[in-house]
Amino acid sequence: MALVDELYDGEDAERIKAMHQDGESSRYVLMQAIGSKIIESEKILVSSSLDIIMMICAGANFADSDEECAKVAMIVQRNIRNDNPLPYLMDGQTLQFAERTLIALTFFTPAIQHRHTRNGAPPPEFYRDVSKAIFTKYDHEDVAVNHERWEAFLSEMFSL
Repeated sequence: MALVDELYDGEDAERIKAMHQDGESSRYVLMQAIGSKIIESEKILVSSSLDIIMMICAGANFADSDEECAKVAMIVQRNIRNDNPLPYLMDGQTLQFAERTLIALTFFTPAIQHRHTRNGAPPPEFYRDVSKAIFTKYDHEDVAVNHERWEAFLSEMFSL
């Protein structure tokens, strides 16, 4: 719980840790509160990037479950530093293609639109539809259903 120690002072941090230990029912609410604190904080955090992203994703009130939030956090963490974040059709219908598409539509929409208008690549909507179909195929229907919502949420929370 290093992240809690970074965000909160001693006594508050200990209370939050104690509430976290109390049980499943309070954990999700705590994750949402910590996510809000991260967004409001001006501190530079050095904790695990996955922990930080997970807490922020927990604030997505449209998500069907905390598992969905965790899936999306892992997708962001795995793909955001990709040297070439745009999806390519030649990559095939893999889960990696769907993940790259979610990240590209969230953070790099102008680049996808540019490829469409200048190079004749498919439009962003095509990539989104394929991504949703692939997420569904790989039993991530929750992410597929909320694809556009995740795009909007992530682009609002993480401005590059």
